[in-house]
Amino acid sequence: MFSKIYIFKLIIILFIIFLNSCITYKFSYKNKLVNDFSVGLSNYNYTTYKSPDIGPSVSFSTYNFYLDMSNNLVFGKGTEYSMMTYDNKILQKVNVGCTNIGYNIKLSDTRILAPTIGYAWCIKIYSDNNYPNSYYRMISGTNINLGLNFKLYLNNKIGLMLGIGTYERIKLNFVIKY
Repeated sequence: MFSKIYIFKLIIILFIIFLNSCITYKFSYKNKLVNDFSVGLSNYNYTTYKSPDIGPSVSFSTYNFYLDMSNNLVFGKGTEYSMMTYDNKILQKVNVGCTNIGYNIKLSDTRILAPTIGYAWCIKIYSDNNYPNSYYRMISGTNINLGLNFKLYLNNKIGLMLGIGTYERIKLNFVIKY
């Protein structure tokens, strides 16, 4: 699905952002952020036909670095074919998802703002009348997701996160500090 060069570049970029957040943390004590993990739901700004447009979302923050992933968890059933006859294709499902990275900005001890940028994808899953119990996946689009997440800590251990974006329409997560 992704080339080795693309994955290598993504790993390098994530490492640079992580290193930058560690250095920022080291030299700015007053902006000290806690580490947290969150789980919740994301709603996508894409037509998913019969598939759900809501999917689980997970994120984690360490120092100033923020990373999240979400997907509507829709997959094909049966045998996957690499080619399909275009005469009998039927759109069955749509798999959508998003991966974002961002930078945590501490507004106060209980509030954090995280602007994010991410990679969003859409994979259409077709069935074929000529081959029952089979499917074919076609990447139909990739997008850039620009978003903004707001975390509100309710006490020393838990909090809520609300996010909006261009591809991930809205995100609501339950945050746990560790």
